Amino acid sequence: MTQVEFKRLARLAAPILQQATELGLDPYAVLYMLGGVESSWGRNNVPRFERSYARGGRYFSADLDRLHGDHAAMSYGPLQIMFRNAVDTLPGITPERMMEPVTAVVVATEFLNGAVLHRFRASTPEAVLDAWNTGNPHDRILPSNAYLKRGVQYYLRALEGND
Repeated sequence: MTQVEFKRLARLAAPILQQATELGLDPYAVLYMLGGVESSWGRNNVPRFERSYARGGRYFSADLDRLHGDHAAMSYGPLQIMFRNAVDTLPGITPERMMEPVTAVVVATEFLNGAVLHRFRASTPEAVLDAWNTGNPHDRILPSNAYLKRGVQYYLRALEGND
């Protein structure tokens, strides 16, 4: 996926993020920010194995492991949504379907709208990045300063039209 394709897809998905607007965030800038930090706007759009979702990890799911093996412990798409979160958002989704960028972005955007923005009321770019990366913007686990700084820069760049 190219950056141009990602930006087009993010503009199409942005209206799904109603919660972003209600919280004072720009929906497109949120997607642009996450796409930038997670996959370089789709250029690095490959599934990534996440140890904490595998057997013995903190977020391991025996049911998903039985159905999908190691694929259940991966993140997918240009926004790198964890498969477990994708299944919570769209029950029955498969790793194969999550390999499709359009599907992955729509599912990730729905998850972002509900779990991150609505549930956690993440109302700043930093809070969105924290929730997306660590699962909860209100705990002691924080993403790296470099991740946060880069993400905020991307958010501001999108707001300024320099995306």
